Amino acid sequence: MTSKNKFIKGINQAMADMIDKVSYDQPISEDNKKALELTPKYVTIDYMNLLSDPPSNSSDITRKELMYLSKITSNLTERQLELIKMVDEDPNNLFMPILKIHGLKFPKDKFKEFYKSTLEPVIVQLKYKFLRARPYQLAEKMGISIKVTETDSHHTPAYPSGHTMYAAFAASMLSTMYPDYTSDFYRIANIAGEARMLQGVHYPSDNDASMVVASAIYEDIKYDMFPDMKIGEDNATTD
Repeated sequence: MTSKNKFIKGINQAMADMIDKVSYDQPISEDNKKALELTPKYVTIDYMNLLSDPPSNSSDITRKELMYLSKITSNLTERQLELIKMVDEDPNNLFMPILKIHGLKFPKDKFKEFYKSTLEPVIVQLKYKFLRARPYQLAEKMGISIKVTETDSHHTPAYPSGHTMYAAFAASMLSTMYPDYTSDFYRIANIAGEARMLQGVHYPSDNDASMVVASAIYEDIKYDMFPDMKIGEDNATTD
């Protein structure tokens, strides 16, 4: 290797090292501080070790993810913007049309109870374990343009996606109640993840991780959620 090539390699390595050190470093909210201190109710599994580390900032995987986000956020349609807004406000909004069509109810109180006591602390604690930078933080340093739709809901570390985990958990819950529509519920959960990518605030791998955690947590606590219900029974009148 010539001295010139060694120099170029050295510059590239120095740049990669600098990029790999980028992590999410914004102030943590008071609510999230409280969530970090909570022990998730009903959880018996080692949820903090469910996930491997996300792809490194300088990896080919992350670069490809950033390029993908750059492409899909560049020219959003009105329909995509409406989807982003709907999911940002509450991912469970996505389930309402299909539930209404079939005369089914969403168990709002049950979902809220288990989200606040169980899922939310899991999400927050995993996010602050990995401290993954949001896509737009890295994109700027790598010369990649990502158009972010700004809201108040992307001011935590990226990995895993809280909105996607929220929707996936709801999909699992609804699938227990109304198993005939399981495929529809999980398709909808994936749409929530797509919305977060269209917004420019999550990598595809954030969503993949969320599906893994949501499934594991749900399987661990589903009998606590439905202690008197036969799993797989269609309960159209559950409120």
